[in-house]
Amino acid sequence: MNLAPRAMPGDQLRRPLPLLAFITLFVVTVYKAANYVIAGDMKGLAYVALIFIGSAFVVAMLNSWRNGVYFFLAWLLFEDFARKYLGNNMAIYFAKDVLVAVVYLSFFLAYRRKRVALFRPPFLVPLLLFVWFGVMQTFNPASTSLIFGVLGLKLFFYYVPLLFVGYALLNSEEQLRRFFFVNIILVLIIGSLGIAQSILGHTFLNPERPAEEIRELSTNYRVSPISGLLSYRPTSVFVSTGRFGNFMLVSLLLVVGFLGYLLLRRKSGRNLAFLALVVTSGAIVLEAARGVLLWGTGSMLVFAVAFVWGAPWCCFLLFPKRSSLALLFTQRLFCPVAAPASFKSEPGITP
Repeated sequence: MNLAPRAMPGDQLRRPLPLLAFITLFVVTVYKAANYVIAGDMKGLAYVALIFIGSAFVVAMLNSWRNGVYFFLAWLLFEDFARKYLGNNMAIYFAKDVLVAVVYLSFFLAYRRKRVALFRPPFLVPLLLFVWFGVMQTFNPASTSLIFGVLGLKLFFYYVPLLFVGYALLNSEEQLRRFFFVNIILVLIIGSLGIAQSILGHTFLNPERPAEEIRELSTNYRVSPISGLLSYRPTSVFVSTGRFGNFMLVSLLLVVGFLGYLLLRRKSGRNLAFLALVVTSGAIVLEAARGVLLWGTGSMLVFAVAFVWGAPWCCFLLFPKRSSLALLFTQRLFCPVAAPASFKSEPGITP
């Protein structure tokens, strides 16, 4: 058992070097912000605010790699929001690469201190062969520039270490529930903003003068062919309605799956999950896209059938328990996806 005292974030700031670095960053930030305010450059002021907030996030991520994962996920969802208000600056795309690099560093330091367990995938050899093949393709003589190969290598393999981070993150049921609750809160925020935007119009959550290349993406309306009524297709915090629709579809799968887990395990938090389901369903309807609506409806039907078919109590509802032999026979005949062990009483499940 490791009885060595752990350094708290407050203790870190009492050390000379971290304290000096924090004071220097604060002074530089205030100086730059004052200059931008005097010049009336709100865009530059926004960049300074992002850098300062990002620096605070980096410090928090180095102290806890678990919090770093959630900061990274949150930034992935709100990246477009910063991009469309900052003139569609493509440099913002690389902010997530910096954040995930900090997550990797924090996770590696925790691994060196033996605070996390490292995942050893059974497919490690094929994965390494795939990486080796990608490295070879980087030096393809038919490529016009080496930069293209490096960017392709980054797109394919830079986020592969998240496999090991995710394995260590979800190492208990408590951490799994925390992961789902954090994501459900993000879904509630983004879905609610999308619903409000569909009612208020494109002037909400969009700059007055968006960048020319994304202007049409944020001012998309659906016109009824008979009545001629207009329905705004919301983007929420994203730059396009397509991204918002795709996010809502993924959110629907996440919310319904977590809700089924809560119902079977009889855990707290079902009211929040039901609220997220209502918000997600409403956002999908108000998104005014036939494809998103059909995919969402189909996903719900599949989930409903899978939930009833694979639930541990499905056979108990259909066939009364008369004998252990009859129970085993009916289970194998009508509920092949349920294992015999699933009928054993578990915490929170009453057959």
